[in-house]
Amino acid sequence: MKSVVVLFLSGDNPDKYVVSRLAAYWREEGLTVHFLFGTSRYVPADVLFLHVDLSVVPDRFLHLARRYARTINGRVTDIRKRVYSSLALTRVSSHSGPVIVKTNLNYGGKPERTLHPNYVVRAYHRLRGMGLRFLTGAREGVGYRVYPSMASVPALVWFDPYLLVEKFLPERVDDRYAVRTYHCFGEHESCFLLTSPHPLVKSGPETETHALEPDPRLRTLRLALGLDYGKIDYVLVDDRPVILDVNKTIGLSEHFADDPVVAQARRERARAIHGYFR
Repeated sequence: MKSVVVLFLSGDNPDKYVVSRLAAYWREEGLTVHFLFGTSRYVPADVLFLHVDLSVVPDRFLHLARRYARTINGRVTDIRKRVYSSLALTRVSSHSGPVIVKTNLNYGGKPERTLHPNYVVRAYHRLRGMGLRFLTGAREGVGYRVYPSMASVPALVWFDPYLLVEKFLPERVDDRYAVRTYHCFGEHESCFLLTSPHPLVKSGPETETHALEPDPRLRTLRLALGLDYGKIDYVLVDDRPVILDVNKTIGLSEHFADDPVVAQARRERARAIHGYFR
């Protein structure tokens, strides 16, 4: 009987992630699945699924991962936006269009704040004073702000290591804003187009979702990042894919939690685990 260990942060809740649904499918297929929290013990398995919800995976998790013959996402250890952003600007960059301010940490740094309450407290107080909002849930929690030009960005933002200023290059489909999202797990991949009347496109009641054929260029980008499992949000700029966000611990969206089409897509994606037993 084949076995999988899914490794989480201590105290994390698996039910808020897509991997919990995948694990349910694996158990239905007869696989043994263990959820392991933290690095205090070792549970033997054929495959380790490294599911550490932090922008930078701590060394102790990587040391434990080396004890397993196969590790999913063992190579993607840093998903801070500065690692992969091709839109990043500095104070001396030449750019005349609108810009967007984001947190350098994935998901607004919320996981890091949960683990280390003082980690970004001072920064968040400063930034709140600049009119920036952060990840608190729903649409308000996007934590990004668009400015009409580089000159409009508050000076302190340029010096803050928690923040990143990027060119704002939205994609438009007809009269709506668009973001493309590429999902992958092993050899399985799928792609969706999300459109919204809002410049910052997120899943919600006003968002329309359509399936797309996966762009082979995303496969190249995904392999360069070392991403075995996860998703990449991107837009097309001059018909070229530009990465907006990388996620290796996909959360369950309330909007799609019980959607039968999404559930079937997850079931098909779950079968990719068998490729790691070869």
